[in-house]
Formats: sequence, C-alpha cells, structure tokens
Amino acid sequence: MKDKLVAVLSHAAIVLAGATLLLSILDYYNPMLGFMDSPYSRVVLYAALAVAAVLGVAAVVKDRKAP
Repeated sequence: MKDKLVAVLSHAAIVLAGATLLLSILDYYNPMLGFMDSPYSRVVLYAALAVAAVLGVAAVVKDRKAP
C-alpha cells in the first residue's frame, strides 16, 4: 500500500512540475496575462510543494527503516 502511494505521488510530482514549468514559460513570454499570479497557478504550486514534502518524508522514513 505504501509503495503504491509513493508511486502515485511520484507521478503526481512529475505532472505538477510540468504544469509549473509550463505556467512559468507562458508567463515569461506573455507577462501581461499573469499566468504565475493566477489562483490556478498558486494551487498547482502549493500542490507540487505538498507532494514533494510528502515524498521527502517518505524517503527519509524508508531510509531510517533500512538496516
């Protein structure tokens, strides 16, 4: 169960990182639309940070359990 959760979160991290990268590129080429200032981009960014934090904690817990 834990391994499946880590696998799902890993895929979610990749998708959210890609979305953040896309929004930052769009914001660079068209700053007047404010892609990085929209509520949607903040949700994507906060979700990416939360997933990364959970994956980091899961990696630390897994390393501590290893003999």
